[in-house]
Amino acid sequence: MKKRRVYRGALLLLLFCCMVFSSTTANASAKTTYKKAVSYYKKGKYKSAQKYFNKLPQKANEACVKKMSSKMKKAYRKIVKKYNLTSTLGNKPYLYGYYLTDIDKDKKPELLVSYAEYETMESSMKTVVYTFKNGKAKKVGSFYSWSFNFYYDPRGNGMTIMYARQGGEEIYGMKLSGGTLTKTKSWGTRWHASASDPYTAIPYSLDNHVTVEIKNGSYQKVVDLSPLKYKSL
Repeated sequence: MKKRRVYRGALLLLLFCCMVFSSTTANASAKTTYKKAVSYYKKGKYKSAQKYFNKLPQKANEACVKKMSSKMKKAYRKIVKKYNLTSTLGNKPYLYGYYLTDIDKDKKPELLVSYAEYETMESSMKTVVYTFKNGKAKKVGSFYSWSFNFYYDPRGNGMTIMYARQGGEEIYGMKLSGGTLTKTKSWGTRWHASASDPYTAIPYSLDNHVTVEIKNGSYQKVVDLSPLKYKSL
């Protein structure tokens, strides 16, 4: 009986080690693939860059986002609900979306909120970035973000941002260090994107948690707050 327990324990330990090794190997492989894609992009070899990007997941799936504490969720939810979630009416800024991603890779996701004063003022859209510190959501920076798309960056500290509009694109990053948000050097600029030469499809896109539904014959915005649902503290 004792031998069976020893064998069972050894087997469980072996399985755990295999899982850890597999996860570590997969993360290292993703970093390498992403680095190769970025390297090709910077050299103007866009088809080669896209070839490597296509090997990675389209959507971000960060474990730390799923493991946020109730205190963090409550703090972030409070920030998001300061914005107008349903329409352009009222005196609250119009919410275009919110994002959750671990920018500085400390296993604690940051909150990004994209908004404009009114729905019709999309060209003035801004994104504000918050981190969770001492039990509160703390603003660490903001930037104009019209026609911007956000992505998780597996290489380390930072997130990827792409500006795409009217056949042109520019890709760069944002880093968070010491509570300060800074823009990183651009990967480069592409022009004349078309059906035969489309915009770059970057992997690990972040969910903006906003959908548009037709209700009573009109389009209505629906904001998904379920990722910020928390247990009573």
